[in-house]
Amino acid sequence: MTISNTKAEKTKPSSKLVKTPGGAERAPSSIHGIFRGNNLVVLTGNKGTSIDYKKYDSDEAAIKAFNNFSRIILSKSKTDKNAFVQMPNGDLIRENHITSLEPLNAKVRGIIVRCGGDSIIAFIQEVDEDKQDIIVSEILQALEPASPSKKHKPDWVALGIV
Repeated sequence: MTISNTKAEKTKPSSKLVKTPGGAERAPSSIHGIFRGNNLVVLTGNKGTSIDYKKYDSDEAAIKAFNNFSRIILSKSKTDKNAFVQMPNGDLIRENHITSLEPLNAKVRGIIVRCGGDSIIAFIQEVDEDKQDIIVSEILQALEPASPSKKHKPDWVALGIV
């Protein structure tokens, strides 16, 4: 069983548009976040609103769809000034979409990622405070202004985060 929800408007086919997991065609610039979890691939737009999602029959199918769609979006967005930043779990969020990072060290440990309107768009679970500091530092470096070819891209594996 496949479940999808798409809030995209019908548009004329164009090589500049991408087909979303939910089946709609969208401009890559309208996609601000790409998330995967629990057999789902979810796309967010401005202010963290859900603009497309698809539920897959298995996590493997969702991972494959997420990876394929991420490759397409990254290739079509590689010269964008508002580049995507890859989170430690693989999710992609546009840099201008991230407005704050909040480390938590209470009962729940990790980092909250917020966008405009104070909406939570991601949670990065990490219990180690030193690793939290590394994650925040790497994301902040990725948010620094630079030309697309010189943007910092965190290598979470080399850093020992994933």
